[in-house]
Amino acid sequence: MRRILVPALALVALAGARPAAAQMGGISLGAAAGVTSPSGDVSANFNSGYRFQGLADLSLPLVPIGFRGEIAYDQVPARGSTPGPLKIASGVVNATFSVPFPVLHPYAIGGVGYYLHNGSAGIGSREGRVGFNGGVGVELKLPVIRLFGEARYHTISYSSGKRVAMIPLTLGIIF
Repeated sequence: MRRILVPALALVALAGARPAAAQMGGISLGAAAGVTSPSGDVSANFNSGYRFQGLADLSLPLVPIGFRGEIAYDQVPARGSTPGPLKIASGVVNATFSVPFPVLHPYAIGGVGYYLHNGSAGIGSREGRVGFNGGVGVELKLPVIRLFGEARYHTISYSSGKRVAMIPLTLGIIF
């Protein structure tokens, strides 16, 4: 019995002592989805819509600062006589700063990206522009995955003089 119990306890201790992924650092992949609300110059023309995003997260060992690259797609339906939905595809690079609490990690996120819209809502023709984003979130670190929820503000200024802003609320998972 002792021959079986000692190796089993050692294996459990080693498995439990494995450093958390955030302490080890590295690149993780994830996905998120949520609701996005238009703001800014075009908010009167659109209702809330949806957002899908894929991400790559780079955490550094024992440092509360990380980096995240994302590709996202937002679509918000038209309101009233507006001709069609507003669709925006984006690619952004962000820096993150997290507070290292044991399980729940609040964080701030912000960065710059390239946003391409479909030419709807009098913004102008199909056009891509550089924009900025910032927000806050909370991450739940589990042994194999990380779950997160966040709220952000994205703003893009177009050559037509219009400014489009989006406020996505997303829930996601990082592997």
